[in-house]
Amino acid sequence: MENSTSSVNWRPVNLRKKPGEIIRDALVHMANGADGICFFQWRQSKAGAEKYHSSMLPHAGEKSRIYREVCQLGEALNKLQTVKGTTVRQAPLAMIFDYDSWWAYENGLLTREFDYRGEFFHWYQSALEAGITADVVGKNADWEKYEAVMFPVTLLVDKDTGKKAERYVENGGKLVITYGSGIADSQDHVYTGGYPGAFCDILGIKTEEFVAVEENHRIGLDNGWSGTMWVDDIMDICEDCRPLAYIADGDGDSALVGQPVITERRCGKGKAFYIGTKLLRKDGAEFLAKYVLDAKEFAWKGDRKPL
Repeated sequence: MENSTSSVNWRPVNLRKKPGEIIRDALVHMANGADGICFFQWRQSKAGAEKYHSSMLPHAGEKSRIYREVCQLGEALNKLQTVKGTTVRQAPLAMIFDYDSWWAYENGLLTREFDYRGEFFHWYQSALEAGITADVVGKNADWEKYEAVMFPVTLLVDKDTGKKAERYVENGGKLVITYGSGIADSQDHVYTGGYPGAFCDILGIKTEEFVAVEENHRIGLDNGWSGTMWVDDIMDICEDCRPLAYIADGDGDSALVGQPVITERRCGKGKAFYIGTKLLRKDGAEFLAKYVLDAKEFAWKGDRKPL
């Protein structure tokens, strides 16, 4: 896993790593299965395009904090030699990260607040806060072997993937679909007949319209949870689909009040869940812990900073 020791040179704002973060980041990568901890670059360049990109041996030399921390990391890795090459246990949850959907969202959809990468990490962080480890996989990967799989804001989903999701649930899997998913096929052509097109059959719901929520406003749910940015106007729900939460406060949109916004449908041996709004991170964590993976020891740790 490639690291930088401090600031890079290609972001709009190149923030440095704070004391201790070099070691923390490297050990996190190792804990997630990395057998090599690599850095760009060894000696900080004196000239050229990357002369201000951080390095293991910075311009300031061997007496610098960065160099001392690099040496401390080397000592730690030496002590951890015995875990090199060991197998990382498969996580119970697979989270789909889809570059095609990221690209497609760049064309705009509902609100400028929406950022695909930010939305994905919002849900990934919710899983971590619930005490649930997640593997990040592509939608064409072998995710059927996981206990649960989540499609966070996966806009582009072809019919074959939709059918794969149906088989997965019927065979005992737990499928979680969020707002902004399955709306269009791999060519970015919208499925007609209601959102989330590719997943409508397995979820047992249809959404007429997705509704933007103004910045710093919230949608209130009847179980005490809250949603932001996006909420679905669900127009149809099948008889065997169970609402887990209804909209109690539509933030001025009275037509939304009383509508289901989080649903569960049992199909075959498994379950399919739909989340029709961007739950607050703590509420997303509670949802995953309570309904999807039964994390009984879950307790919200609100002091953690989001990724």
